[in-house]
Amino acid sequence: MCKRSCRYEGEGRSSDKGEAMRIIIAGAGKVGLALTQHLSAENEVTVIDQNPQLIDNIINIYDVMGVCGNGA
Repeated sequence: MCKRSCRYEGEGRSSDKGEAMRIIIAGAGKVGLALTQHLSAENEVTVIDQNPQLIDNIINIYDVMGVCGNGA
């Protein structure tokens, strides 16, 4: 079981079309990484994965919150 505190600095972001959405992405693989890249620019994104290395990498690259755990 992984317990890790993660950072999130995206408070108050909003898109040109209104309020930012809160999005949860289950899985930090190729598809999850691509979704994170596209969606994190204008939304509040949380990524969930069981691999702590993937979570650590993704929160250091993008302005998202990472949760180490099962997304099911």
